[in-house]
Amino acid sequence: MADLLVPFFAEAATATVTIDGVTYRPPLIGSDGRIEARVFGLDVATQRQISVDPGGRLRVALDVDADDYREVNEAYIAPQTNNELIAAPGAGLQIIVIGLQFSCSAAGTFKLVRNTGAPVDIYGPHNFPANGGMVIAPVRRIRTLTANQNLGITTTGGGNHAIDLQAVVV
Repeated sequence: MADLLVPFFAEAATATVTIDGVTYRPPLIGSDGRIEARVFGLDVATQRQISVDPGGRLRVALDVDADDYREVNEAYIAPQTNNELIAAPGAGLQIIVIGLQFSCSAAGTFKLVRNTGAPVDIYGPHNFPANGGMVIAPVRRIRTLTANQNLGITTTGGGNHAIDLQAVVV
């Protein structure tokens, strides 16, 4: 039996090819010359992020859904109490925080909460000195919220403070 060769497509091309009645989803070649792969979860509808590690092994981030990425960039000059960052996503869906950056010009605290109406702390509180901050690069799961609950922030202290947050909804 001869090998089946599945072609690569340029990124602007269709993402499927049918050969002898079988539909294949070949990798796409991006404008930078790298393979743009799309990996689907067990439900055959959810796309997952993938990467290649330094050893050439394919890594699939099982907890990261590339379909519904959210990014929040908020700056404040006064303390916040259970301020909503991401609305509740709907029945059966949950927010997964994958990246977080926080900074403050004056000493204070910050924490993330779920369900801002009756808040439950999910991350923190963390204390920061003046001109302090933190960074967690957006790579893996930091916190997973209960299904259909919103994400909020509570801060103390005066001065300028900001949060940049990356999340996905699955």
